[in-house]
Parts: sequence; structure tokens; C-alpha cells
Amino acid sequence: MDRHGSLGRLFTRLYGRPIIRNVLRGELAEQLVLDALGAGWIAAGDYEPWDIESVDGKTRIQVKQSAARQSWAVEDCTPTTPRFSIKASKSWTESVGRATQASRHSSFYIFAWHPLVDASADHRVPEQWEFYIVSTSRLPEQDSISLSFVRSLCLATAFDEIGSAILPMLTID
Repeated sequence: MDRHGSLGRLFTRLYGRPIIRNVLRGELAEQLVLDALGAGWIAAGDYEPWDIESVDGKTRIQVKQSAARQSWAVEDCTPTTPRFSIKASKSWTESVGRATQASRHSSFYIFAWHPLVDASADHRVPEQWEFYIVSTSRLPEQDSISLSFVRSLCLATAFDEIGSAILPMLTID
């Protein structure tokens, strides 16, 4: 069996189309943010209550995403009304097990929104996304947040500006 061929075919099947399925798009958004941040950042391990962390472990980022066009929708459909989960959770680590109290475990949330619904929509194109970087301390104590509320907290950041946008925030928090 050619495992490398199988992996290539699997990747093409999962990510080879412009509109990525909901269950996979989160992984794509996390990778886009990780690529935009560059050196000094790594993906968190499985079951961590954050998605990305600085190599020194001092800063953690939670990435939330949504897209106007879904894989099950037709072209030029009515865009979805995005809400992002910001619910506090009980962390789990191999050494400690499950925490007894729920909390938010990240320094920042990056809300990734893909606004296009027409034929040009391609979730794989980083420049088509809008990224909103919000300090966790600015989030309301509720389980979810709308895109309009996120937009009231900050302006969109372009893909190629994520790294430079987050640097000044690291010294503030």
C-alpha cells in the first residue's frame, strides 16, 4: 500500500475544493493564523483548551472561525449569521486531568471570518479572510459572541498583518 499516495488523495479530498466543510475549516483557519504569525509560535496539542501558543508558552491563542458560504450552500446564497463560541471550559492535561473550574485559557481570541459567497469564494485563500484579534479580557462573560459584537471591539486585520498586529498587544496584556 502506498501510504504517501493515500495521504495525498485524502488531503485532496478534504481540502481540494474551494469551500471547506465545517468540521475541517477550523483546522485550516488555525493553520492560516499559525502561518501568519511565523516563527515563535506552535500549534497546541490535542485536547488543549487553546489552539496556538508561543514557543516560550507565555501566550496562548484561541482561533474561532466561520464562513458566509458553507459547503452545503449554493453560490450567491444568503450569508450565514456568524456566532462564535467563547464559552469558558474546563481544561484537561495529562498530568493533572480535568480542571474543577471552567475558565478561558487564552490570552487572545482570533476570530476568522470568510465573508464571500459568490463564485470567487475560496476558503483556502488567506487574503479572502478577515481576522479580528481580541484580548480575552475584553470578551463578555457569555457563551457566544456575534460577528457584529466582535467588530465593535476591533477592526479587521488582514492575513499578512496578523503577526505585526499581535506584537504590540503582547506587551499590553
